[in-house]
Formats: sequence, C-alpha cells, structure tokens
Amino acid sequence: MASASASFRSLALPKPMDRHLMNSWDELSKLAKEFVYVSRLYARIIVNELRLPAHLKTIRPEKQLGGIAGGLKFYARGILFKFALDHRDLYGGDDNAVRVAAHELKGLMSLNHCAQSEELRTPLMAMIDY
Repeated sequence: MASASASFRSLALPKPMDRHLMNSWDELSKLAKEFVYVSRLYARIIVNELRLPAHLKTIRPEKQLGGIAGGLKFYARGILFKFALDHRDLYGGDDNAVRVAAHELKGLMSLNHCAQSEELRTPLMAMIDY
C-alpha cells in the first residue's frame, strides 16, 4: 500500500455534475477500507508488544515526533499511531486519555463536514479499539 495520506490527497473530490462521481467515491471507499485494515493490523502489533523493551519491538516508539499529550507515538507504513495512554499523568488516567483521542477524531470529522473547500485537506484518521 502506498502512503495512505498521499493516495487520499491525490483523490480529487468530483464536482456534483461529474459523470465519474461514482468511480471517485468507490476509489475513496476502497482507500478508506484499506487504511482501516492496515491500521488495525499494525495496531495489534503495537498492543501485543507493548510490554517488550523498545529494542525488541517490531514497531518502535518514535521520540522525534514531538509532543507528550498524544501519548506514545509510533510510525509505520506512512501511518502515525498515537497510543492513548496517560503515561505522563496529564489526564488523570487512561480512560480520560482515550476520551481525548476520541475528541480529536470528532474534531477532524466535524472539520471534514464543514469544509467546502478543495484547498483544505485532512488526513485519514481512525480510532482502533483493541
């Protein structure tokens, strides 16, 4: 799979009168399904190896991605994974860290629904509950 973000950005949303509307939406649907499938696969690896030392993990935490509020961050196949745990005690527990991650997803979805501009591009995003 090529970078999901690059593929997502390259799909131009068609105008309402475009005769290829269905093909574009089919392509977008396939891309979204593939993104979720690959995201789940890698999320399982991250979760199953959580207790391993970093040097033994298949997908290692990325320290250079910056920030501490998003939890542990992993990067694989062009996908950024933010592991919603309160490992720095910022939220008063893991349940609250998960709520924050859910709000990030809701915010992105709201932005997508409000955006009527071809210049505004948002990333593919999924919440994997494993």
